[in-house]
Amino acid sequence: MRKRVVRYFFDFTDGQEKWLNEMAAAGWRLVKCGQLTYDFERCEPGEYEYAVEFVADQSYAKSQDYKAFLESMGYKTFYKNINVGLYIGKVKWRPWGEGAGQMTTAPGSFQKELIIVEKKKDGKPFELHTDLTDSLALYRKTCMAYFWYAGGMLALALMLLLSTVWMPSVYSLLGAGLCGVLGFRWLIPGVKTSRKVRRLKEEATTNEYEAPSMKKKVLDMIPIAAGAIVLAAVVYGALYLSGAQFDSYSARGMLQLSWGNHWHVSYKELNGYKQRRVTLDEGTHTFTIEITTNAGELDLSITGEDGTVYYQGSGLPTSAFEVQVDIAARDKLTLRVDAEGHSGGYKIRWE
Repeated sequence: MRKRVVRYFFDFTDGQEKWLNEMAAAGWRLVKCGQLTYDFERCEPGEYEYAVEFVADQSYAKSQDYKAFLESMGYKTFYKNINVGLYIGKVKWRPWGEGAGQMTTAPGSFQKELIIVEKKKDGKPFELHTDLTDSLALYRKTCMAYFWYAGGMLALALMLLLSTVWMPSVYSLLGAGLCGVLGFRWLIPGVKTSRKVRRLKEEATTNEYEAPSMKKKVLDMIPIAAGAIVLAAVVYGALYLSGAQFDSYSARGMLQLSWGNHWHVSYKELNGYKQRRVTLDEGTHTFTIEITTNAGELDLSITGEDGTVYYQGSGLPTSAFEVQVDIAARDKLTLRVDAEGHSGGYKIRWE
C-alpha cells in the first residue's frame, strides 16, 4: 500500500526530520520525494528512522560525494528542495556557502539543498555528526540560511509596504502581508537554530569550532544590507520628487503607461483617486486630454502647489479636449482623477 502526502516545511531541517520519523513510527516508509510531495509505502511501525542534512552550502560535486559516502555506509538517501517553483537555467548566490558552494544552478545543485537519510532502526543512536566542530559549523550555516530567507521576505514586505505611500494598492498591501508571513515562518526556525548554536558553543572547551570565514561573511553582509536600505530610500525619494503617483484606489483589469509627459491609463473598473505630480516652468502649457467613459463617473482636476485650480471637470463623458494652463512662476502641478465605478480610461499629455 502506498500513499502521497503534500507538505512544505519552513522548518526544513528539524521540523521535516521530526515529521518523517513520526510517519515511520506510524508504519510509513519514504520511497520518493517531489518538490511538495512525499510518497510512502507501508512498513513495520518504527522499522526506519530519518535524519535531514543541510547541504546547500556545498558544491553539487561535493554534495554528490557526500551522498555517495552515506549510501556506502548502508543508508538510503533522497535529495530534497527548499525552494519551490519551475526553474530553467536558474543561477542563485548562496552567501552561507563556501567556495563553489556559493553558487547553485539548475540543472545542478538547485532544488537539492537537503539530503534525507534513511536508516533501518537498530537501537543505536542515529547521529550523522558526533564531532562538535562539524555540528556547530553545520548549524551555523543552516541558521544563516534561515535568516537569509526570512530577511529577504521581510525586506520585500517592507518595500511593498513603503510603495503604498506613493502608490496605494490593495495588491501591494496583500503582497506585503504575504511576504511578511513567509518571512516570520522562516524566522522562527532560524531563531531556534541560533539557540542550538549557542548551546553548542557553551559545550565547547576550546575555540577550535570557530569559523572566521563565516564571521567575515556576516560582517560583510552588514554594509550590504545597510546599502540596500539606503538605496531603497533613495529610489523611493527619487520617485516622489520626480512626480511618481501617490494614489488611493482599487481597480480591475488596469493597464497603465506613464512616462515623460504622458499618462495613459485604461481599466475595466476604477474606484478612488489616482494622482501624478508634474513640474512645469513659467509660461503657457497645453494639456491634451482624452476621456473614455463606458460607465460610472470620472472627475479630473489640475491644481498648483499653492492650491490654485487650473482645471476642474466633473462627470466627464467620452471626449477629447485641450486645457491651457498659464503659470506665472515654476510650479509643481498635481493631476488628479477621481473615479466612482468608472469603466474606460484616460490619456493626458502636456507640453
